Amino acid sequence: MTASRYESLALVLLLASLGCILLVGNRLHAAFAGGDGYKTHTCAMSENEIFCRGQIISTMEGHLASPLELTIGDAQLFLDQNTEVELIDGRPGQETISLIQGRVVIKGNLNVSIRDMKINVDGTTSLVHYSWMDLLDISSIAGTTTIAEDDETIDASLKSIQTSTLPPYNSKEVRFSASESSAADFYNAVLK
Repeated sequence: MTASRYESLALVLLLASLGCILLVGNRLHAAFAGGDGYKTHTCAMSENEIFCRGQIISTMEGHLASPLELTIGDAQLFLDQNTEVELIDGRPGQETISLIQGRVVIKGNLNVSIRDMKINVDGTTSLVHYSWMDLLDISSIAGTTTIAEDDETIDASLKSIQTSTLPPYNSKEVRFSASESSAADFYNAVLK
């Protein structure tokens, strides 16, 4: 091989290496690759425990007492009895939980995923996931709540709706009254 072939090979390897570094940097949101830098995940905190990303938090029989209050970023999350949530994302501004089943009240800004649904709460909202019936009740008490189902976005900020959690997403308006609910004690404790 001649010197110019070695130089060409070295240049190709250098460019391939730089390309790989930029691809990895882009995937990790590194500032040098145009991202906003790595953000560490914060954990959810209750009065006595800390829950980190990937953990399932349960108020099912024999687990944690309810109502359980958690702080996730700037949001407060209240879990009623027989409720399970998973902490999905703890990065600042992107805090997300998955509501597996049960009843929660959210105060603040928090993202919630349920199957293929993405819900953004900014205010105070009650969510009740009847997982065995594939139904979700969403009651926006104050602030805004938006629901994205596949490519469709529903604004639930001024009403209470019940929707299926599986396609086709059939939504209907329902009446919500915290004081008349079967969970009135839970709502009285968390909405004071």
